[in-house]
Amino acid sequence: MRSYGACILAALLYSGLMPPPAGAAELVSVHSPSRHFLVTGDDVGQTINIARWADEVSTKIERALKTKIDFKHLEFRIHLSSSSAPSSGCTGSSEKSSGRKYLQTLLIKNPDKVDWEDVLELHCRLLLDGLVVASGDVGAGGRRQPVEDVPAWLPVGLSHCIDPALKSRDRRVVLNWQKIEAVPPLSELLKWRTLPSGRSREKAACTMMVAWLLSFPDAVNWFEQVRARLVSGDSISSEWLATVIPGCHTVADVELMWTERLAGERFVLSGPGLLSQDTLSLIKDQLVIRTGEYGIPAGTNLPQVIELKSLVAMKDDASVQAFCKAKALGLLMTALSGSEEVRAVAAAYSSFFGQVGVGGQDGKLLSLLAKAEDMLKRLETTTRAREEYMDKMEETYADGAGAPDDGQNAYRDCLERSKLQRYIDSAEQHFEAIQKDGKSLPDTGGAATP
Repeated sequence: MRSYGACILAALLYSGLMPPPAGAAELVSVHSPSRHFLVTGDDVGQTINIARWADEVSTKIERALKTKIDFKHLEFRIHLSSSSAPSSGCTGSSEKSSGRKYLQTLLIKNPDKVDWEDVLELHCRLLLDGLVVASGDVGAGGRRQPVEDVPAWLPVGLSHCIDPALKSRDRRVVLNWQKIEAVPPLSELLKWRTLPSGRSREKAACTMMVAWLLSFPDAVNWFEQVRARLVSGDSISSEWLATVIPGCHTVADVELMWTERLAGERFVLSGPGLLSQDTLSLIKDQLVIRTGEYGIPAGTNLPQVIELKSLVAMKDDASVQAFCKAKALGLLMTALSGSEEVRAVAAAYSSFFGQVGVGGQDGKLLSLLAKAEDMLKRLETTTRAREEYMDKMEETYADGAGAPDDGQNAYRDCLERSKLQRYIDSAEQHFEAIQKDGKSLPDTGGAATP
C-alpha cells in the first residue's frame, strides 16, 4: 500500500472506519459522468464540479498518452472534507489491492483553499499508478502483484503538459535556469523518483522532458514500453531510452538530443498563459447565475438569470449559499489553465461568491463584486488590444515587411506597460528572427496551445 500526504484523519472518517463527529454535515456521493470516479463530500456543488474535473483530467491524459485507462480493475474515490476553522487546504492519497480490484483514494481537505496544481499532480500520479497496476499480474489469491513505483518525474511532467499554462510557465522557468547554469543531463532527471514540494525548477525540467518524449512520432509505443518496464520491475534509464528513441544508439546520443531540444526552446514563442477570448468566455459563463442550478429554486418570483448583485439580498437562503460555495470553487478550477491575469479575475469573483456563501456583510460583498467587475473589464480591454496587435504583427511579417523603422507602433503603444509587454517584445524578436532567416523556425513542441 502506498500512502501520500497527511490527511489520514480524513481518510479514516470517510472510509467509514470512524464515525462522523456530532453535528457534521450530511455527506453526498456523486459519480462522475463516466462513472469512473466516486466523489464524496458535504457540498453537492463542489462534489459535482470535482467529479466533472476528474473525468476531464483522465481524458486529457488518455489523449496525451494515446492510450485508454483500464478502469475495469480500478476503484477510484475522491473524498472531500472541510473545516470551519481557518485552515489551509491539503491533499493526500492511498492505494491498496482488494481482491481483483485496486482501490485508490484521493483526499482533498478544504477544496476552496487547496492548491489545485498539487491536486492535479497527485490525481495524475494515481491514474498512472492505476495504469501500471492494471497491466500487472494477478496472484494465486486474486490479488494484484506489486509493480515498480511510477517515478515522480513522469506524473508531474505529464500533469503539467496537459495544462497549457503550466507547460508555458515551466518552459520559461527552464529557459531562465539555462541562463544561470546548465540544466541537469537527462540521466540525472530520470533518477528523480521524488521531487521537492512547491514550484521548483526541477518540476519544470520534468515537464520539458515529458513533452520531449511525447513529441516523438511513436510516443504511444514509447509509453507502452515504459509501462511494460515498470510492470516487470525495471526502471527507466538513459541507457534504455537509447534503445527506443529514434536516431539514438548510445547514451551520448540521447544526451545530445536532449541538449539540442533545450537549445531549440529559445526559438519557441509561447504566450503568458491563456489570455484569450475563449478563456474569458469560460470565466464569464461561470458568472451567469441561472435558476434551477445546484438547488437554486426555479420559482416564479425569480428571474431565469439572476444578476450577481441580486445575490447579496439572497445571501441568507440556504440554497443560494450552497450554490455560491460551488461557484467559488468552480471559478478557481476553470481558471487553473489561464494566465496570471485570468486567475486573478477568477480569484476576485471567487472571493465574492465565497463570502455570499457564508452570509457576509452587504457592504463587503458589494465592494468585492465591484472590484471583480472592474478587473474583468480591464482584462477584456487588454485581451482585445493584444489580439489586435498580434493580428497586425502577423499581417506585417506575412507580407515580408519588417518592423516600422521609426520605432513607433500604434498597436503596441495603445497597450499598458505591464507584464504583457514582455510577451510583445518576445513576439517581435520571434518574427524578426523568422524574417532574418528567411524561413519558419521549427516547432519544438514547447509552445502553449489553446
